[in-house]
Amino acid sequence: MIGLGVGEIIELAGKGYSLYSYLRSKKTRDIAAGAVEARRFPELYDSLRTIYYDIPVLTGPGGPFPVGVLPLTSEAEENPEFLLGAIVDRPDYRPVMERRVIDAIKRRNATIWNGNTFSLNRLQVDSRGRANHLDAYIGSYFDMVCSADYLEYELLAALIHASFRPLGLEDLGARKDALSSAASPLLCLLSGGGVDAAIGISTLVVYRRQHEYWMMCEARLDLVAEYSDLYHVVPSFIFQPVVSVTAQNLKTEWSIKHNIFREYLEELFDVPEVQHSGRSVSADYFYGHPNLVYLRRLLADGRAQLSGVAMVFNLLSHRPEICTLLIIDDDAWFEDHKDRFAAGDRGLSYLCFNDEFRLNESQKTGSQLDTVTTLPIGDVRWAEIARPWSMVPPGAPAVVLGSRAACRKLGLEEPRWLASMTIDPARDPLSM
Repeated sequence: MIGLGVGEIIELAGKGYSLYSYLRSKKTRDIAAGAVEARRFPELYDSLRTIYYDIPVLTGPGGPFPVGVLPLTSEAEENPEFLLGAIVDRPDYRPVMERRVIDAIKRRNATIWNGNTFSLNRLQVDSRGRANHLDAYIGSYFDMVCSADYLEYELLAALIHASFRPLGLEDLGARKDALSSAASPLLCLLSGGGVDAAIGISTLVVYRRQHEYWMMCEARLDLVAEYSDLYHVVPSFIFQPVVSVTAQNLKTEWSIKHNIFREYLEELFDVPEVQHSGRSVSADYFYGHPNLVYLRRLLADGRAQLSGVAMVFNLLSHRPEICTLLIIDDDAWFEDHKDRFAAGDRGLSYLCFNDEFRLNESQKTGSQLDTVTTLPIGDVRWAEIARPWSMVPPGAPAVVLGSRAACRKLGLEEPRWLASMTIDPARDPLSM
């Protein structure tokens, strides 16, 4: 057993050490005997695959991704709002909560602020293992960091000590405590993961451009607190209420579609009045924005569609993510938004990712790929982007499963890069 002290874990958080930057460093790769480019993370992710034995995981040529994947019911695929249940009272107890992590992060002058979140209380699945009912409570960003993120800091500390030998629960005290709250790993995640499991939403945007379908994905900037320098779909965000938490406002904000609309404006068009609600008392304060009016008209006319893809869990932190798909099947959408001149003629904001994502096409990521912003769905470069060391954990299923769903809905042949991506089924612990 590795003797990890809480102080050591907090020190890692205070120094800004990242699990991904550590694993991707040349020094670390040299330590791993026989490590090759396609298997940078085998020891860590194979260890997670063993710990979370009863959870299906996304797997590709680089090995397993650190994400569990649950399909949605057909109703939730057609309309993701069917997934939402009730907002319930906050639980009295979570087994993981180390508040000193917040102070450590603040001491390194990182940009971090608290805010309300919708955090998972319980997710129900049907007899076929499909997610069909989600209850949540009002949690907080800080509670997420000092519980869910703490699990990831602990994993990094254990990995540093282990020098790439396989990890087990005996090495991960906080994770073991969290998992002990339920009879199995899957049941633990379904009941909140033993942490403040703030729910995320990842939306893959697929749009038609000169009679070809393109997808949006970009590398996050170094200044982002979580998973900087990794690829993610745009928009991607925490599911949360952003105005005063009243019963009336929650009726509007407890909505997947509403939150996607808000982040669509913020992350695709860098709309400042959406980023800062200006003390608005109305939850639908951004519905009159011309870009959203345009999108909602496409949805109403059937020229765009918003659907559910999957429910996934980040196995590094126990956090859940709702993967969704926005298809815009109209060439005019890109032509009307592609630059400030085309958009300005129509009173629109133009496509311009906000400052969480890289804007300079010449910048590089740790995987030495050009930042892409958008690529055709069949572009072979997706095979290099969709790798365990290149993508934010929930970004991988958002791209892989979202593009597969888009091909099915649009009647397209699946591109070759998707062929090697599979869902590794849950394992029988007696056979291991």
